[in-house]
Amino acid sequence: MQSALVTIYQLIRQHIHLIKRFSLLLLSSITLTACGLTSVEGFHVGFDRDDSLIVIKNTDIFEQCKPAYSHYESKESDYFFGVRCSFENTAPPDSFEIVYAIWPNDDIDFECFFGEEVWRYEPGESNIYTSADGKRVSKEEWMTLGNENLNKAIAQLPGSAWQTYTVDVKSTLKKYKDKTPEGNPMGIAIPIGWGIYYPSLFPSLQDRIIQFDLLIDKEGNVKLKEDYRWENELQGNPYS
Repeated sequence: MQSALVTIYQLIRQHIHLIKRFSLLLLSSITLTACGLTSVEGFHVGFDRDDSLIVIKNTDIFEQCKPAYSHYESKESDYFFGVRCSFENTAPPDSFEIVYAIWPNDDIDFECFFGEEVWRYEPGESNIYTSADGKRVSKEEWMTLGNENLNKAIAQLPGSAWQTYTVDVKSTLKKYKDKTPEGNPMGIAIPIGWGIYYPSLFPSLQDRIIQFDLLIDKEGNVKLKEDYRWENELQGNPYS
């Protein structure tokens, strides 16, 4: 009888020891998970150029989210035709607004404000540029005059032409809190059989990023996609 009690006591001690070890491992996983951060990389506003162009006002948000400028737009531009920007490791506001207007597609835009460009394919021949008022000009003059005409036309848009879309950053970050980009709970990722899961330390240590992609159609409707992924994803990486 005494021998049986000793055996039961030893089994209980072994189980308690295993529970303590697993608890410590789980606590370590939770602690290390907190090291992985979720940040907002930036946002992109796109459109279908065959349908229409989208003019984006250069508002205060672009002082925080730095745009990538095209060859005809500068930091001093009052607008962008679509835009891609990055917060460059700075925290975004809880929400921000995109102010935009619908604009004619490329063909109409160039015909009305730039004029005509005739391509010459013979060796040594240059393209022929005609301004919107019918004058023969150089390529540089053609671009300058076209952009001046474009700026004047956009400046004359009535207030009713501009629309606003709000991106709720705070709610988005809350939605993905404690979740991996695959939708799994943070820190529990590796099944080892019989319904048992081993706390996964390494995936949760990776930082995660969110990119907002906005697609605006010719009616002004906005489709928002939240691109939530591991930072610096590598092909074949088992944790991405």
